[in-house]
Amino acid sequence: MSTFDESLHPRGQAGNPGQFATKTNDAPAAELERPGPTPKQLGILGLGPDAPNVLAEPFDAERGERPMRPYLPLCSADDDEFFDTPKGAKLSVVYGAGDVRTYRKADHEFGWVGDDEHRTPMEAGELWASMFNDDGTMRSAMLSAPNGYLIGDSGYWTPTAQVDKPIGATEAIARLDGKRARMVSKSATFTTGQRNDGIEPALQGVLHLECGSDGYFRYRSAPQGNHSGRAQLIAGAEIADRNGDIVIRHTAGDGYGWEEVFRVI
Repeated sequence: MSTFDESLHPRGQAGNPGQFATKTNDAPAAELERPGPTPKQLGILGLGPDAPNVLAEPFDAERGERPMRPYLPLCSADDDEFFDTPKGAKLSVVYGAGDVRTYRKADHEFGWVGDDEHRTPMEAGELWASMFNDDGTMRSAMLSAPNGYLIGDSGYWTPTAQVDKPIGATEAIARLDGKRARMVSKSATFTTGQRNDGIEPALQGVLHLECGSDGYFRYRSAPQGNHSGRAQLIAGAEIADRNGDIVIRHTAGDGYGWEEVFRVI
């Protein structure tokens, strides 16, 4: 190495500018940390603090009015109270003193349209986010169902035609006894909480209904055949009209229950 000339290799010299210099900057770790969700973001997710809803009283639940409140959807398969709102629903939101804005669900790519003079369109997610303050509290808001719908306790949208209307035993017997019908749906809930839905193949054809003198309702798959289903004491059943179909339901105190729906033909 007798031919080595240090002046030709400045990168290794402490005096070379920029080489082995004293540290003058601070570590950027704090700036690179991912910030947590803001209070408003938590509110949008249904995790914000409670706040009074000035539109909550009075309201008419039978007419499909429902005060909005923060909530966290637990199952994507369930109807969502806000995002699955049917066309024609109305939403009123209080944005400040004397500032109450109304929106209607439209058959539109944006989802909602303002009732202002410009009919301002708004995407559902944007409208939902606007209903929360910076501290995560929800603004006062009221959701009103369109004609033909009701809002269930769990946020389910139900056509009024599918709402069960109770009927008495006398009317039920008159509409069922001696008639031919098809079973529309059948379900059972067991004491374990398990639910079983479905109509057995043997019951999927025309059924012959009978309300006997002993007060029991029965049905069979052939006019003179054996009874195909359970015998239900009419006086002990819940009977209702569901858009023209007859619903027969039995619920026991231990959690067991069943429902059968018949369509007379």
